[in-house]
Amino acid sequence: MIKWFISRKLKLRKLSTSSLKWQKGIEKYLSELLAAVGCHVKEVEICPDSSGSATQICIINSIISQHCVNTRKVKICNLTDMEIAPLCCAWKYIQNLNISECEMTSGSFYNIANMCLNLKYLSLWDIPGICNSGLTALAGNCPELEILFIVFCKRITAKGLVTLVKTTPKLTLLNITISDLSDTDITTITCLLYTSPSPRDRQKS
Repeated sequence: MIKWFISRKLKLRKLSTSSLKWQKGIEKYLSELLAAVGCHVKEVEICPDSSGSATQICIINSIISQHCVNTRKVKICNLTDMEIAPLCCAWKYIQNLNISECEMTSGSFYNIANMCLNLKYLSLWDIPGICNSGLTALAGNCPELEILFIVFCKRITAKGLVTLVKTTPKLTLLNITISDLSDTDITTITCLLYTSPSPRDRQKS
């Protein structure tokens, strides 16, 4: 199947590992495929099942990182810090990042913050290990961020959110569930969003 795909020089636009089951030789076949067509991949979804160990998942992610260098949209779930680490070096051009149900800590966000300078959309869903220090690692490093979702991330507080909002002038849409968000915090965030120049205004200036 892979040789057929390569021989016809087809362009692979989206790659998903959600149905990929670990078996002997899979890394060789995947590497061969992506070496031929990985540069065309714009969207990657990495949600591994339980058939592979952490080491095996890291190998797959390293192959994806090596070959899918022009990816713009990434969705990951059910990964740990160790499994996410090989991907970070491939996120230079990422504009859309969706992370859900991952056992990751704030440490991973320091790597993300250093790479995802073109990030426009960020969704964090059910990641209990992330705290304010992880979120604020993005502060000042994601000037293009326009849309932010933070849902069921229990250790992120209003303080971390406000810090991030202050340094993201293009932010226009928030969807958040933070338990300690007070009326004062909401007023502060609203003022920051409405006083920041719109993308259209910035183009005129």
